Parts: sequence; C-alpha cells; structure tokens
Amino acid sequence: MIVENTSNMILSTLALIVAPSVFVGQEAGPLVCWGSNAYGVLDAPDGLFTAVAAGKEHSLAIRLDGSVVCWGNNDEGQCDAPSGSFVEVAGGGSHSIARRSNGSVACWGENTNGQCNAPGVTFAQIAAGRWHSLGLRGNGVVRCWGSNSYGQCDAPSGPFVEVAAGAYHSLGLRPDGSVACWGISTPDGLQCANVPDEAFSELACGENHSVARAANGELMCWGWNSHDQLVPPSASFSTITSGWWHSIGLRSNGELVQWGWRGPGGSLENPPAGRYLAAAAGHYHSVGIVDTSKPCAEDLNNDQSVDFSDLIVVISGWGPCGSPCVEDLNQDGLVGFQDLQQILSAWGSCTG
Repeated sequence: MIVENTSNMILSTLALIVAPSVFVGQEAGPLVCWGSNAYGVLDAPDGLFTAVAAGKEHSLAIRLDGSVVCWGNNDEGQCDAPSGSFVEVAGGGSHSIARRSNGSVACWGENTNGQCNAPGVTFAQIAAGRWHSLGLRGNGVVRCWGSNSYGQCDAPSGPFVEVAAGAYHSLGLRPDGSVACWGISTPDGLQCANVPDEAFSELACGENHSVARAANGELMCWGWNSHDQLVPPSASFSTITSGWWHSIGLRSNGELVQWGWRGPGGSLENPPAGRYLAAAAGHYHSVGIVDTSKPCAEDLNNDQSVDFSDLIVVISGWGPCGSPCVEDLNQDGLVGFQDLQQILSAWGSCTG
C-alpha cells in the first residue's frame, strides 16, 4: 500500500519526467519519415504536430488541436483513430493507444490478445508492446493488459515513474532511478538479463533490446545485439526512443543520431537533415517532428543571415510541396509568394 506522502512524491516526479515529451502545447513542427515505405508508412500527413509514435508498420501523431492522425498499415484497424483530443500516443505491433488530458485512454486495432482491453482507470503515461500494453497510474502503480505469454504483464510492485514496452518484455523506472525488467523471449531471455545496476532518467524498449539514459545523457543498452542495437554512439542525449532493431537519440541541439539495423529496409538510411523536436522508431521506418523554429526558419542555408541566397532556395522549390520541406515556411503545402514575403520580412542577420 502506498501512503499519501509517497503518492504525492510520485505525482510530482511524473510531472517532471512525462510531461515534457507528451503534452499538447509544447513546441510543434512538421513530420518527416524515412526507411522502408511498406504500406505507405512514409507518407506522413501535412501540418504541425506536438507528439509522435511508431508501431510495427504504422505511425501516429498528435496535431495542435489534440486530434490523432495515423498512417501506414491498417490491416487490423490500427490507423482508425477515434475522434477527440489527446496528449500522448503509443504504437504497438498492430494496435494503438492514446491518452487524454484527464488520464483516460483509448485503444484501437488488433485485440486478439486483449491488448486493447484497457482498464477503466486513469493513467499518467502509456506504452505499447507487440501484443501487450502498459499504463502507469498517478500513484506509480503499473497496470498491464494483453498477452502475458512470457510474463511481460507480470509487473512488480511499484512505485514507478516511467514504463516502456518491448515485444515480450517490459521495463519500469523507479523513483531512485533503478530499473525493473519483467518478461522474457525464447530462447535466451536476454531481454531482462544484465540490467545495469545504475540510476537512469529515461527508458526505451525495442523488440528484444532496451536502452536507458542517465542524468548526464549517457546511454547504456542490454538485450539482443543481433544488429548492433547495443552499440550506441558515445555522446550525450536529451531523449531516446527504440524500434524493432534500431534506436534513436536526440541531442540537446536537436541533432538526431541512430544506431542498430542497417540492412534492407532502410531504418537508418537517409534521415532528413535538420533539428528535431521528437522522434519515434518502428520496424523498418522512423518518423520525426522537425524543429523549424531555430535559429530562424527563414535562414534556409544556415549561414546566420536571411538574404538573396535564401530567396533562391525558395524559388528553386516553387510549387506544391507534397511532403514537409524547409522552403514551405508557413507549412501550407505550397512554396509560393507567402514564403517569399516571410523571407523579406526577416531580411538581415539571423541570430535566433
């Protein structure tokens, strides 16, 4: 049983850890996708978005008004998002989850293992595995539903401040930064073996590997290493996310770094250049929210000055812009006179 003081502490910690990455009202930007385009999973919708998630072969994002849009494989209805306003999304194998500001959740898509039978309670955070789902309650208790074939829903007693879900395993981050791991996968059970006995600030799960970020931004990985999933770059990161066989880290300056799968399918191939606000990793694809706000969007060639060279960039991209492109400054799907006017209004030195 959790006493009231402990519950208050968990709620405060959750507000610090969960809120920065999921709540509507944060910085927004256009979407970009890369990797394999099976089922049209790279055909991201136009507009500005505040949060993004990726399932196996589909992706989800939250618009400025809180509505959820999905694209990619819809064979199980995983892209049939309900109407309403949401603050967090998560993508599983072939199912999707979204959380409202009042903590209630909606699940849709494949439900063969009960992964969409969410309990009728409120949550502070959600996560989706291949065939199971997790919800973290405001008092730090973890609820799991869906497949429990390898114990991935046998959550230990809390409290926890964050959860993450892989294919057959789950993770929980305790208030002291220690990690709990439950569930395994045949034949070796490496998903929950060799969990580092250190303090961390953030967790992410791939299909059979895990990533943890320390307070100083350094990463540690464990689990399967069939595609170098456990070989992160030596750098400091501000947030992390993992897909089936690859992972993504964002640095404090918005730089996106990837590691893991490099074979056919293109998970790591040709990520669009630029600064990112958020990213998510699927099976053979990735999706990110581009930061177009700094140092200034009008400095298209990044020379710290808005001048004729930037006008030339706009003119060279003149016309419809079917996918997010830097020349489309007002993100209306068309590079035209309004974008030229924005260049002229920002003419001169660009210092942010």
